[in-house]
Amino acid sequence: MLGSDVQIGKIEKELHQLWESDEALSMASLINFAIYSEAEGSLERNSQMVAELTRDHAVRAILIHSATAAPENAAQAWITAHCHLVGGKKSVCSEQIAFALRGEAAGRIRNIVFAHLASDLPLVFWWQGEWSPIFEPRLVSSIDRLLFDSATWADQAAGFARLREVTEGVSKAPILQDLSWTRGHQWRKTVAALFDDEDNRAHLAETQRIEVTCRPDQKVSAYTFAAWIATQLGWEYLGGTGSELRFQSAEAQPRPSIQIRTTEAAETSALSRLRWEAGSHCFILEHLPNSPHLEIRTECGRDSMPTLLPADPETEIDLVGDQLARSGQNRLFLKTLPLVQTILDSLPPAERDR
Repeated sequence: MLGSDVQIGKIEKELHQLWESDEALSMASLINFAIYSEAEGSLERNSQMVAELTRDHAVRAILIHSATAAPENAAQAWITAHCHLVGGKKSVCSEQIAFALRGEAAGRIRNIVFAHLASDLPLVFWWQGEWSPIFEPRLVSSIDRLLFDSATWADQAAGFARLREVTEGVSKAPILQDLSWTRGHQWRKTVAALFDDEDNRAHLAETQRIEVTCRPDQKVSAYTFAAWIATQLGWEYLGGTGSELRFQSAEAQPRPSIQIRTTEAAETSALSRLRWEAGSHCFILEHLPNSPHLEIRTECGRDSMPTLLPADPETEIDLVGDQLARSGQNRLFLKTLPLVQTILDSLPPAERDR
């Protein structure tokens, strides 16, 4: 799966020979796409994911496995290409370079790995798992777009604090893409569209209680979604517990709250249900198991026929593919992030973490 074992100093020469060996192959790359992991076996697993992602995205893929605690000092590299037929005729391929860095070599990631970026292409860097000492300002300063998944962190408050500390230390911070934020993309779009309706918008000021249901391992996605709602409505956070966040609103009386509920139901998506109580109205969003759609309906005061809208992707590959397809500065996430951090910092660790 990783391809041919090559000397690090001869990677570019070996890649050149790879393309010359078969004229039926056509190389394509629009971005440098690096995946970093410190988990054993990650190179093989990530190579399989790159094989899938390159069906829709042309990249120069760089896989990195770092074992900083290894007693020996070693660096190995492999090259291969992931090729897919276009129109049933010509194979369009994306290059892949894989690095295994052990011991002191893991600390030289910028010298060993970044020397093999396609220099004229942006760098999208997917950091998998917890931050480590390798995650520092000099590394981040080379990255254009940083992907990570806060749902995989054991201490999410500490994870976001480390992210802020490192990214604030560089002159040009990368665009930040949290997969936990991506899991709520269609939920945010649907809620925004719901209150675009003038009749529905009239009830916003009557909001009393919002209930968000999520999987136990996706509470940070629910906190992020709740923070987005509060930020967009200008609510002030008053405090809370792991299951209830309390806010102050200039318009809504009594003070609104957002309940975070978890469900152990099988085949449930990261976010599975939203119930928004506003005066005599209830707005329901629901992602039913195995459905590709969100169902939206109103109850209580003005029952309506359900409307179906697209749901967010669930798999890691689809979430990352969704991010690779996007551009932009992700300013809404940056606008929401301070409240996400405030909420996480205010909660007891046993309640906020998985």
